[in-house]
Amino acid sequence: MKQALREPSLDTELALPRAAPSYWRQVLPWALLSGVMTVAAVIIAALHFGETPEELHTRRFFVSLPEKMSLEVLDVSVISPDGLHIAFTGVSAEGKQLLWLHSLDSLTARSLSGTDGAELAFWSPDSRFIGFFADQKLKKIRHSGGPAQTLCDAPLARGGTWNRDGVILFGTRRDGLYRVSEAGGTATLLTTLDKSHGELDHRWPYFLPDGRHFLYVAEGPQAGQGDVYLGSLESKNVKQLLSDYSNTVYVPPGYLLFVRKDTLMAQPFDAKNLQMTGQAAPVAEQVYYDAAYGVGHFSASEDKVLVYHQGLGVEQRQLVWVDREGQEEPLAAEPGLYFDPRISPDGSRVAITIDDSGNRDVWIYDLARETPTRLTFDPAGDEQPLWTPDGLRVVFRSGREGGGLFWKAADGTGQVERLTTSANIQRPYSFSPDGKRLVFLEDNPETGFDLHVLSMEGEPSAQPLLQTQFSEGRSAISPDGRWMAYRSNESGQDEVYVRPFPKVEEGKWQISSEGGISPVWSPKGRELFYRNGEAMIVVRIQSEPTFTAGSREVLFRGRYFIGPGRHYDISPDGQRFLMIKEGGQTEDTSAPTQLIIVLNWFEELKRLVPTEE
Repeated sequence: MKQALREPSLDTELALPRAAPSYWRQVLPWALLSGVMTVAAVIIAALHFGETPEELHTRRFFVSLPEKMSLEVLDVSVISPDGLHIAFTGVSAEGKQLLWLHSLDSLTARSLSGTDGAELAFWSPDSRFIGFFADQKLKKIRHSGGPAQTLCDAPLARGGTWNRDGVILFGTRRDGLYRVSEAGGTATLLTTLDKSHGELDHRWPYFLPDGRHFLYVAEGPQAGQGDVYLGSLESKNVKQLLSDYSNTVYVPPGYLLFVRKDTLMAQPFDAKNLQMTGQAAPVAEQVYYDAAYGVGHFSASEDKVLVYHQGLGVEQRQLVWVDREGQEEPLAAEPGLYFDPRISPDGSRVAITIDDSGNRDVWIYDLARETPTRLTFDPAGDEQPLWTPDGLRVVFRSGREGGGLFWKAADGTGQVERLTTSANIQRPYSFSPDGKRLVFLEDNPETGFDLHVLSMEGEPSAQPLLQTQFSEGRSAISPDGRWMAYRSNESGQDEVYVRPFPKVEEGKWQISSEGGISPVWSPKGRELFYRNGEAMIVVRIQSEPTFTAGSREVLFRGRYFIGPGRHYDISPDGQRFLMIKEGGQTEDTSAPTQLIIVLNWFEELKRLVPTEE
């Protein structure tokens, strides 16, 4: 099959623009950085003599991210509208997350001070400012540097876009799109969730050229499912454009770009009449795509530049054991799209979520026999399994029958039984050792992520456990049932805390200090583990005569999958960690580390996907 965007090559054939514009003087250092020395020589000659052919050919370059830098799964590298700068948020090996800028007239990327915790960068239409989210706020900063300005509150953000009239739209995890001025102020709700269709949120907004209409993704009730809609600043009416769960952008002279699995697609679109005018066709393969968030790692400018991250595809995740020294031992399980591994109390089996073509189900993997068995089958999607303390049942969240928590016998016998009913997202986290209480998360539209407790004695009944104006989650009850570790953003970033259980109001201890998520107790309760970026941290715990936490120690580092939920577990002997790794080879990482830059690609795009004249 013909591809418009072939694999990047070091082919030296190049035709240059007649007028030798300054654009090429800015791109030239990047070509040098990519090692394309022959291409650079041709460019220099053309600039010197001023004689160029009529047509500029498409050029592609590999560019690596800064050393020891990784990208969060949500963070797409975004090219500025003028095609001269690339912004991205990167996490260092020490777990520090900053906004970075790579200008095409520079050989190196630079970080922007004052952007700690930054994520989800997007550009102003004049390419002078970068919008981003940090500390539950929407902020902006000049691309040349300087202090960052806070514009408004923006908890649990899901992307932003900026028009030429100074209007910014942004999505959040549990609501419609919000609107705010580029000067700052109070954000107002613009779009409304369609509860009749089970919409959970609106995300990844993108302004069309007229600055009044915009694209966005409506996340559906089933995990990994959503559709692309067209909205307007001046009307509540919306129109579905695509049945694809992907961020979508417009490029001239008239295309929508989006990702379908790991393939970048282009579909002709009339931006004046706001309608599709042709069929979608592939334009690039092996584009990194995260199905959990519906985000493809690509960006395109108005000035003929395409940027994307290349990956082996999210289907290549592998289960690996990692010991306390960081040594890996892959499981025999075939590579797949894995989430939320949970080891059974006796250590013989693993309950895990597997995504198969967009539908998630819970599977049981027998470690001795090295065989998987499917446990759930509902098309609405089942995920985030949790073993009961006796190992006889598995609890999971599901979108079936209006949503809620369910459980089923781990050996596959019997029927699925409902535990809770809620229109809000719920996630099971931890049982008390006696199995009488289940702590779970609920995404409340008023208070955000809260922790609730479900009594399993008699008829199951739930009540709030920890409900504040902050976001709490990923709780873990200690083996003796006296303490609860959890994550909260009350300090402005995610940190790990411990409270007494079930009387959580009687004390609180902060365990992490520079960021932390996904706490897990050691089997004897004498250690508490959590993740901070690439690092697995351990803290020694003493609970008698009072609770005290020791110093923090890094056990190992590695680029293992991080996403909503807890994507690792500890063996019953406390000596090994079951982690999820992208790729199937130990060299592969859980996030892309290389950019592909495609210059002057519009002509090739038009040849592959012609538009109506």
